Amino acid sequence: MLLNEFLKEHKAVQELKSALRKQEAIIAQLSDDRANHQTTISNLGKVLNAVLLRLNEQDSKIQKVNDRLEQLDSETLATSAAAGELSRSCNERSHRQAQS
Repeated sequence: MLLNEFLKEHKAVQELKSALRKQEAIIAQLSDDRANHQTTISNLGKVLNAVLLRLNEQDSKIQKVNDRLEQLDSETLATSAAAGELSRSCNERSHRQAQS
């Protein structure tokens, strides 16, 4: 009887030890996963910062192009207005000369 109780307890202890080893293995794996996830998050943060930097650079370039286009539009309008004035002036001279 004493031997049977000892064997039962021994089996229970062995099962507990086995369960403990499995839990320790799971904890170790989760710890490794956590470290890997932290590294991945850190790397993604660096990539995100690089993308944002590039986006800001592109935004700056686009703004410069827009500013230049506005400047060219203003110059074109001024040139067109001056050409229109010149054309009207020439037409008036031609008309006066034709009348003379």
